[in-house]
Amino acid sequence: MTEDKESEDRKMYEDILREICSLGAGNAASRLSKMIGKKVEIDLPEILFRRPEEGSYFMPKGEKELVIGLKTNFGGEKEGMIFTLIPPEQAMKVLGFVFDKEIKEIGEMEQSALLEVSNILSGAVVGAIANFAGMKIYPKPPDITFDLPLSIIDFAIGEQVKAINRIFFTVVSLKIEEEKIFLLLTFFPFFDLAGEIWERTEKKKKI
Repeated sequence: MTEDKESEDRKMYEDILREICSLGAGNAASRLSKMIGKKVEIDLPEILFRRPEEGSYFMPKGEKELVIGLKTNFGGEKEGMIFTLIPPEQAMKVLGFVFDKEIKEIGEMEQSALLEVSNILSGAVVGAIANFAGMKIYPKPPDITFDLPLSIIDFAIGEQVKAINRIFFTVVSLKIEEEKIFLLLTFFPFFDLAGEIWERTEKKKKI
């Protein structure tokens, strides 16, 4: 593959993925706003798309610090995983809005609330993919874990690399009222999502 072709393919993938994630982010903001009764904004996602040899240490600073990992598998016509990775102090900010009080620790009730937030975020992304790509896919109940970021997503990276030899993820910034909350939303389709969407789009043009 020539350098120009590689650059064109990367741009195509990033454009398609950005459109899907932007649609998902908008839906997620609306649903999350209804859940907590507050104004929620989600910045347009930054899409990072890389070959494995370009380095898997793509996590933001703090990759050696424990985070809360919320994992959602999705299935149906296609399979994949969605992760929401959020530092505990950022998670407690979110929970403060959910419970309308200051949260100082994350117990069972707080974990349950985070899983519901994860349901909203991942469900919005899966819904955007299904609508955009015309696929029948659905999210499964999420799991929660506390670990290092790369340890949480390592398996998913391997599966995605086997499918398309690429790694991509999005960095999302939430804004609830005037409080900024940063988290990493990582989406791993175990199939060539952008390629399939491109192919379906081209077929529609010929009809």
